[in-house]
Formats: sequence, structure tokens, C-alpha cells
Amino acid sequence: MKFLTFIATFIVSTFSLFSQQWVDTTFQITTVNNIEYGESVDFAGVKRVHFMDISFPTNDSPPECGRPLIVVVHGGAWLAGSKDELTIKRLREDYAKRGYTSIAVNYRLGQFHTDKNIHCNVEGWDCFNIADSSEWYRAYYRAIQDVNGSIRYMVNNSEEYNIDPNNIFLAGESAGAFTAIGVAFIDSNNDVLTQYTKELPAIAAPNTLYEEPCIKELNIASSIEEMKLERPDLGSYEGEMNQPVVLPYKIRGVAGFYGGVMNNIFNSPEDESPALYIFHQPNDLIVPVGYGTVFEGYNDCTRVVLNCQNIVNRKSVWGSRGIANIIDTMESKGLQTPDYLLELTNNNANCFEQLVNPSKGGHQYDNYWQRSTKAAAFLADYITECTVETGVNDDSPKYRMYIYPNPLVGNSLNIINGIGTITLTDSFGRVLLESENRKYNYTIDINQFNLSSGLYYIKLITDKRAEYLKFIVQ
Repeated sequence: MKFLTFIATFIVSTFSLFSQQWVDTTFQITTVNNIEYGESVDFAGVKRVHFMDISFPTNDSPPECGRPLIVVVHGGAWLAGSKDELTIKRLREDYAKRGYTSIAVNYRLGQFHTDKNIHCNVEGWDCFNIADSSEWYRAYYRAIQDVNGSIRYMVNNSEEYNIDPNNIFLAGESAGAFTAIGVAFIDSNNDVLTQYTKELPAIAAPNTLYEEPCIKELNIASSIEEMKLERPDLGSYEGEMNQPVVLPYKIRGVAGFYGGVMNNIFNSPEDESPALYIFHQPNDLIVPVGYGTVFEGYNDCTRVVLNCQNIVNRKSVWGSRGIANIIDTMESKGLQTPDYLLELTNNNANCFEQLVNPSKGGHQYDNYWQRSTKAAAFLADYITECTVETGVNDDSPKYRMYIYPNPLVGNSLNIINGIGTITLTDSFGRVLLESENRKYNYTIDINQFNLSSGLYYIKLITDKRAEYLKFIVQ
């Protein structure tokens, strides 16, 4: 099912009339701040340690399999921002009050600025002049790797945090929405723009005019002189942090607020893609609602109204309406597509009106509570109930399949706790193996199939559910 909704002010007014599980903020919560979940090397060669804040209910009755997990991702153009931002903190706390285990994460920031002397006397304008458009994608990609690592941290500690790996969700604002949507939908190298993530020529040192107001002020680096200028291959979109993951997990849905995508990442061989809630205002000056370049409206506004020149090397993107158009086009061609809900406002204030009256700004919520509650109601429909196997293994209510080793080392792939029919497919959906319906611990001889390097899928079908696992052949 697909949804396209234009907003009336009363659209969520009925939510307060009755209690809804996973929607109403009914629980008391507690928060643990600054838990270290991993480390990685940033764009300039500096090792960064990453932290998360975790909130969870204290007076709920969690499902037997654990609470759903939601990962909240901050924005900031991959140059700035933090898990401590007001609306990020509020999202984290509100989802915990709804019954989730909720985390907000920090991730790698930073891009190389241009070496050209490009300046305009407008606060913040200089900092968006990046060396080339690939830097936007590389920063986005590093964020995806780190957020994937945060999910693996939680899955690997699922018993400690009482989460259900089968019910994982994400939410993000602006660049955080790009990142959250990327984490949810990038599930093979076919989704990756590898021309940007491969090793690229070393960059020229940024112009010194960017050092104080941008590089130092935003804590991107301590100085230009100390920045490593090489641009190595970034590796897999999954990243290396907290590998291997000890249990399979499933991302069920994502909420993106005034974000977008950098390419079509919605074509999946899986039968069940994550569900997608997207909100945008049509006069957004930072992320175009349809198709355009980042900071397109802001660039035009400062150029015409404030006499600035163009901001250089901006990346083309699809905003929320652009995403809906991509998905609708795919569906019209008979392709597998995700369920989605698009919400738009009728805010058409131009750039001058937004400068004079920030409340009319397009790159923000028109009403935080209304949008976040509608997103929660949408995602709640995709939280799956615990499946307790009966008559097969009575002493194991959390009877889940897992595989090892992953990535594959050697010639044998082991499938543990398989109950049902197992199908092995490649990233194009071609069936390589289909087993009989039975209970087993199963070993696949990879030599039998002559598998080349790449991503493959194991699908387990039972009479009650379907599970999907990915594994990599290196």
C-alpha cells in the first residue's frame, strides 16, 4: 500500500482520544548518557570515539522478545550537529515514553573544504564551500557506516538492553534523515555510488580562510596543517565497527524529517522492505523537496538577496517528494517497493520571508508534536509481535536462525536453528538453493555453487514467519 497525504491541521487531533500502543507517551523513562559504542577514523585521518545516549521505560511490561529499538540520528550537513540537540533529545525521550528502547548517536563529521578563496560576509555561508561533490557522499557514507555500527552494538548487547533485534527502527532530521534512510535501505553494493567511495586522489589543502570559522569552530579538525589529505577507499557500507553481529536483525521502518537520498536505494530483492515515513516543507532552502542540489534555495537566496556568489560543489539529491516519485515510478513498473507515507505542508514562504520571520522557515518542523506523533503511529503498524515456537523447541521462545562465519571465510556456511524452508539467492534475486521443509543445523558447501565475491541472502520460511539474513563472500 502507498500513501500520499497533504496536511490539514486536524490530522492527528484524534490521537488523544484513545490510548495507542507504541504511539502515546505513557511511560516513565530513564536515560544513560555517553555510552561508548565504537571508534572509527574520520575524513582527515583522526580516530574518533563515538557515543550514544540510551533511554528506556521503567514502568512498562516489555514484550517477551524485548522492546523495539529506535535509533535517532541528528542533522547538521555532516559538518556539525550532535545527539544533544533539543529535538534529537526530545525524539529519543518521546520514543522511550512510547515503549521503545531509544538511542541517539554521534557519528563521524567533516568534509574537505575547497582550496579556493571563496567568501561571503554571511554567517555560516563560507562553511558550505566543499572541495568537490564527492565529499558530500563520502561524509554521508561514513555516517551510514557508524550508525550501522551502533545498531550492531545494541544487537550484540540485546539481552542487556532488552531489545528485540527483529524490530529495529530509525528516525532522523536533515542529514540525519539521509543517514537513517540510507541505513534502512542500502542492503547491497548495487545501492552504493562506488565512484565516490573508492580511493580518490588526495585533496588539495583547504584555503586558510576556512580554518577558524569552519574547521576549528565546528571541531572538524584542530588545524589544516594536521589534516591528512588522502582519500582512501571507504570499504563496505556496513562498516567494520562491532563486527561480527551475533544475531540477525531486521530494520522494520524509518522516519525521515526534511531529508532525502542521493540515489535510488529502494530496489530490494527482499519481499519486505522497511516502511518509510517522510515529512517535508515545499519551501525548504536546504534540502529541496523534489530534486535539486543541497542548499539550493539557500544559495539562491544569499546570491540574490545578500549579493553572495554561488556555493560551490553542491551534491544533487532527491528530497521527500522526490523519493515518493522514485517509489511511485518503480511501482508502476511492477517492481518491489516499500510502503511509505509522505506528509507535506502548504508553507510557501519565500527566502526573504523566511529570513525576516524564521518561524516560516522550510527546513524545520511546522509542528514537532504533530509530525513526530504521526510518524510514531505509522511506524507502530510495522512492529511485529513475538513469535514463540510451539511443538518444536519448547524451551527456546527466542528461536532465531543465525549464520556463521559472516563474512564467509573458507568454504562452509553454517546455518543454525533453521526450521522451515531455506532459500539461498544472490543480490539479483536468483535462487541458488532451496531446501526441503525441516528442522536442522545446516552447512552449505560454497564450492558447490562456485559463489563469486558479493552479497547473498538466506531466506527462512516457516508457517508463521519469514526471516532474512545477508552474508558476504569476500
